[in-house]
Amino acid sequence: MALEDLQVAAVEGGELPAEDGEDDSLEEVGPDTSDAPPKPRRRPRVADGTPHERREIGPGEACPDCGGELRIVGEGVSELVDLIAAKLKVIESARPKASCRCCEKVVQAPAPSRPIPRSMA
Repeated sequence: MALEDLQVAAVEGGELPAEDGEDDSLEEVGPDTSDAPPKPRRRPRVADGTPHERREIGPGEACPDCGGELRIVGEGVSELVDLIAAKLKVIESARPKASCRCCEKVVQAPAPSRPIPRSMA
């Protein structure tokens, strides 16, 4: 059994996969569910004690259009689940939104790229 299988089973709270040498091929197969609608995707469950790491990606100190002073007005936060050395941790990428005191333009740094677009990987 691969270490990755154990980790995924532990995170998902499911049953552990079969040990090497155990034969799963004789299990009875249930009714055909190919006509059933696919289950909606949901966020992976992460234990409450999983460490979080926050990375703040600021828009800078000055407005990119007029050079005026920026003030923070909010932030967008996205989460990414990362497996590092057989440990899970959640990396929050916070991108503060700031508005220019001169021209009132709202600016925010672009989101960091992800290994797989639109995923939590």
